[in-house]
Amino acid sequence: MKTEIITFKSVPKNWQKEYSGLKRNIVQDDPDDERFQLIKLYMAGMIRLKVGIKNTETRIIFYRDITDVTLFEGYYIISW
Repeated sequence: MKTEIITFKSVPKNWQKEYSGLKRNIVQDDPDDERFQLIKLYMAGMIRLKVGIKNTETRIIFYRDITDVTLFEGYYIISW
């Protein structure tokens, strides 16, 4: 099965928590963004997906395997 990577930005305060594992998800709500085509393929079980979280200040990116995506009231909750 093919693995794809999507990347999202995060402010330094949240990025540090995400990087350390204290916060293991992000919430996104822009389904017109092309990244959401990959998320839908993941939700259908057609691909594996990794997420990259980019610090908006330092531009450092870390990567994690996505373990779950939940659609709740129009928001995608992406967990790793």
